[in-house]
Amino acid sequence: MHYGELVSPDIAELEMRAEELRREITHDRKSRVRKGERVERLIDERKELARRIDSRDERLDELEERIAKQRRVSNKEALNRRACIDGATTWLCSKLVLVDCRRNSGWPGVVNAADRTDHADDCGDKSSQAELFDCFQRGVPGCNPANPPGTGSHEGINGGNGGTPVTSKFAVGAKLPHYFWGLDLSDPDGFIAACDKLGYRGTTWPHSSEPWHINISEDPRPRLLERGLIG
Repeated sequence: MHYGELVSPDIAELEMRAEELRREITHDRKSRVRKGERVERLIDERKELARRIDSRDERLDELEERIAKQRRVSNKEALNRRACIDGATTWLCSKLVLVDCRRNSGWPGVVNAADRTDHADDCGDKSSQAELFDCFQRGVPGCNPANPPGTGSHEGINGGNGGTPVTSKFAVGAKLPHYFWGLDLSDPDGFIAACDKLGYRGTTWPHSSEPWHINISEDPRPRLLERGLIG
């Protein structure tokens, strides 16, 4: 039986197949080069990302250390260092209570006045008791009645010489602990409620004629220590 002869491809067809194979090889080689370059870029990007992460980790460590350092304020420093809040000068122990109430109880109040000694304007445009008294004495329009300087808790004095005592714990005219100094606040009732919520005791409203005036009559440092705000 005759099955016929197997026909081999001619030269033209073989050359065409060879050319097609060359194109495929060239394409694959270029593709390999491109992918290799892409891999190298990805490796470089990964290295750069790792460097950025390391750098940010270092910055975060530094910031956390600074935060921890701020929180490790000593008992003594909290009592004896002045601090600024809302453009008013006060003592650090009082500021820590105020800030804690804002951050952790939702109290929205503002400190309108605190220290009225010669340090009154250390943090902003606030008047000292001497300036307020002088303004009142001269009858300047808009100047409210004011006690003589050295007679009130805004200067760390328990009344006396025309001022009204804020506590019976100390003699009239006696010096008050720094945490006891007067604070004039917006939303004073909210501040007292916030202090109760957070465990700060002895926050009082001593003058019925001055609903904005608050005194912290109990040392807040034990509670500040418990809350990790001082060390």
